[in-house]
Parts: sequence; C-alpha cells; structure tokens
Amino acid sequence: MMRFLLLILPLYTFQTLAQVAVAPEELAFPLIEGSTWIYNGTIKWNEGGDSHYEKEIEWTMRIDSVTTRQHVTAALLTGYPLDLAWWEPGRTPRTRTLICVNGKDFFLTDSTAYSRVRDNTESLIDLVKESELFLRLPLVKYRAFGETSQITRTDGMYVWWVEDHDTDAPWLLNGERRTFDALYTITMRTLPSYLSYQFVPGVGIVRFRYHHNGSVSDVDVSLTATNNE
Repeated sequence: MMRFLLLILPLYTFQTLAQVAVAPEELAFPLIEGSTWIYNGTIKWNEGGDSHYEKEIEWTMRIDSVTTRQHVTAALLTGYPLDLAWWEPGRTPRTRTLICVNGKDFFLTDSTAYSRVRDNTESLIDLVKESELFLRLPLVKYRAFGETSQITRTDGMYVWWVEDHDTDAPWLLNGERRTFDALYTITMRTLPSYLSYQFVPGVGIVRFRYHHNGSVSDVDVSLTATNNE
C-alpha cells in the first residue's frame, strides 16, 4: 500500500500544481483587460545628419486581452513606452506579449507568444528568454536581476538594478495630487544606452526614460492618467 502511495504522489502533486493559476487582478502589474496608462513628456530624435528634433508627446499604453494557463499569465500589450525610442514621425504603437510567471517574473516578448499561451496543446517550452525579463518581484533596493551570464558583473552594466525605493513620492495622477508609498527606480546601463523606469505596485510603470549615448534618441515620459487605481 505504501509503495502504491509513493508511486501516485508525484502525479497527484503535479496535477495539484497544474491547477494553480495566478489571477491577473492580484498582480502588482495590473494585467487586466482594458487597462490603460497615459503618459506625457518629451522625446528627442534625429533625422539624417545633424538634424535634431524635440517633441512634446502624449502616449497611451493599454492591455488588449489577457489569458492565464496554470502559473503563466499573458497579456497583449500595445504601446510600451520603449516604442518612443528612435522615433519616426507617423509611427504607430507596437503590440507585444507581456508574460508573467508565478506572479513575480515579467517578460516582454513578441505578440505571437500570446496565441501559444491560449493553445492548450502547447507545452510552452522556450516561451520567454532571460534577455526579455524586465521586472522581478519582490523589488528590493540595490538588488540586481537579469541574465545569468551578466548578473555577476562587478561594473553594474547590462543587468537591471533596483536603484531606489521612495516611500513618500508625490504625484499628479488623474488630475489629483497623491502620494505613492512605494515607488521603485529600476535601471539598466549598457555601453550605448541608459534605460530607467519607475514602478509603483498596483499601478504599474509611472515614469519611463531612455537615453542613447551616441546618436540622438531620448525619451522621458511620466504617467498622468490611468484606470488602474
């Protein structure tokens, strides 16, 4: 009898784990269909030679649809602020798949990943790559995360760093002044560029900055309105 129980226990455990799903509304990054984030700020770019341009812009990021399979949540995300880098007039927002694993690891990958998560015959092997990881919870000041090949670097380059944790951050959101009691600044530095965003659990990305060290490409936008509060 004991031998029989030992044989079926692994199968039972796997089936139990397979039934565990992370509800989108419970995520610190609100992966809820219809969620929108409206950003305002400045972008800079160049068009051939030394012609530099600067523009005030309003930009909307939104979640078009969400699906969950076991420990994996996928959201079709349109308008991630990185679309504003290397700006070209007339550009339209790009659609990506935002993947959340176990409610704590967030990846940005191509839009085809969404249909894979919806396909119940898919084993989801190689759905995401380490290089696509951009957020890991819980956020802890001075903690690094990213690719395993880069995480041990002593120069602080090519990995994400939680550089700051503000517990009293004033913000103007939806036309009202408020204070965030947990605002994290997360940054990645590479030789050609600097990328930084500020994140508030339960709200999402509230500021996004990008700077290229060579050719002109700069983005600095802040959240001014959202339906996630």
